[in-house]
Amino acid sequence: MARRKRLLPTRSPSTGDRDWSLEKGALAIQHVLQMACGFYWYIDSKETDQGPSSEWDHRRAKWVLGWSVLLVVLWLVNPGPLWLRLLVGGVAAWRLLEILVTALGTALGEKTQIKARNLITIGFYGLQLVLIFAISYHSFAAGHFIAENSAVTDSHIASSDYLYMSWSNFTSLGNDLYVPEGDAARFLEVATTSAGILLLGVLLAFGIDRIKDDDATTTGSGGSDSPAG
Repeated sequence: MARRKRLLPTRSPSTGDRDWSLEKGALAIQHVLQMACGFYWYIDSKETDQGPSSEWDHRRAKWVLGWSVLLVVLWLVNPGPLWLRLLVGGVAAWRLLEILVTALGTALGEKTQIKARNLITIGFYGLQLVLIFAISYHSFAAGHFIAENSAVTDSHIASSDYLYMSWSNFTSLGNDLYVPEGDAARFLEVATTSAGILLLGVLLAFGIDRIKDDDATTTGSGGSDSPAG
């Protein structure tokens, strides 16, 4: 199988070492941040090149699916007390950090992060991001989303309304039912749209890499109909 190309020009042809100072700094930040991520201790720190890789692939799948289920539960709970909202929001923020660290590692060509990247996983990340921001609206901006044609504030907003707002902003369609008031609400709306744009960039990069890999496989096979092993 052809080796996936890096998205950044990170290696020197002569030495094969990383020689771009900006990338060195980004790698250092990524390595520090991943220490706060659960997947690092559950998968990346224990994985070796020896033995079957299926065990680690299964762990990655279980980690992504487990977080998806947990986020759905947290979104449905939609808690009322402030301390519980902050707790739920903190859990969602932790998962957001993991996704951002994974995205940074993928962009920098980190081996373990590239292994975790495929079209289905990216789709799950998109779902998780929508849920994370729906949870964050209620956790960190309570009372700051006002219905345009009503005096009802977001203390009466249901879980489905938060999901609608998050999905509309994530897909850049725009939320036309609730108006953000206050810095926290505006920041979360902008962050949601930015996350959607970044995920679209990851999808485009994924497609480009797949095309390059297919071209490399075809070239390596000498133009024959059967792909290279």
